[in-house]
Amino acid sequence: MKQNIPFLKGEKINLCPLNEELHLDNTLQWLNDEDVIKWLLMIFPLSETQEKDWFAKRLILSNPPSDILLAIVLKDGKHVGNIGLHKIDWISRRAELGIVIGDKEQWGKGLATEAESLLIDFAWKKLNLCKITAHVFSDNIASLKALQKNGAVEEARLKDHIWKNGKFNDLIALAIFNNQESPK
Repeated sequence: MKQNIPFLKGEKINLCPLNEELHLDNTLQWLNDEDVIKWLLMIFPLSETQEKDWFAKRLILSNPPSDILLAIVLKDGKHVGNIGLHKIDWISRRAELGIVIGDKEQWGKGLATEAESLLIDFAWKKLNLCKITAHVFSDNIASLKALQKNGAVEEARLKDHIWKNGKFNDLIALAIFNNQESPK
């Protein structure tokens, strides 16, 4: 039986390589949960075939990789979310950060802040990236706070940019720069 092998270790969580066998079922459940995807850019239901295809495409190792995908796992081994660096541009030394805490019982416990901190520190120290970006709905206060705790600053606000949750939403473009202190 496969197990979660920690790649980055934190106080409350470990970040483990995303694995289809271990993490597909939870991810599929979360990405079809209205509460979980409220602040994601997803709109349509996700089938098992679509999610398996997504896993297969992104878990193939390219050299250098364009994505780094990790499962957020509690110290007891429970998979509670996913985090990743996407669209890594090795020339410009930047990437996009994406995260979902899918286990609703774990919301509000600081897990996103810790997961982001671990991944950002890795991006600076091991990948030599200079900039990490994220895009967040302006009403997604929890995500904004977690990113701001990790040094994110607003670069732009796209007014009425996304139709979701029955209304047009502003999308905030955030950036974290490597010339700042490491995240706490």
